[in-house]
Amino acid sequence: DASPSGMGVYFPSLGRGLYYQLTQLEGSPRILNKETLAVVTAISVAVQDISPPPHRLLLYTDSLDAVEMFNKFSANPTLNQLLCAADTLMSSSRLSLRVLHIPGELNIIADALSRWLLKVAISYHPNLIIIARTPPEDLVEAVAL
Repeated sequence: DASPSGMGVYFPSLGRGLYYQLTQLEGSPRILNKETLAVVTAISVAVQDISPPPHRLLLYTDSLDAVEMFNKFSANPTLNQLLCAADTLMSSSRLSLRVLHIPGELNIIADALSRWLLKVAISYHPNLIIIARTPPEDLVEAVAL
């Protein structure tokens, strides 16, 4: 999930939540750019930080536009760089991706993480391990364009 100043990525099966500050993008009016960055960041974490990396990945986002973009694998020109980054990550790891929609009201933990509401996230998943991360610089630059 993405918010005006952050992103949250939640891996329920691993009991891990990641939150990212996006203060450098706070002035960006397009939430879709940040939602797309959240999806690509989740892909990056899955293929680079999970051992062994998965062969299949199912991601949920509350952004219908992001779901459509990843299912068609087609983006507007401002998001092509992020889509290409996702393709590179998936190709290098032979990852099969599926992106589905989750209603915002059911996306509670990722939403809390994206807003840095860590106590709220833990109240829904008491054993959650929460890690502060910095999003990949090249991906943030792609969003800022």
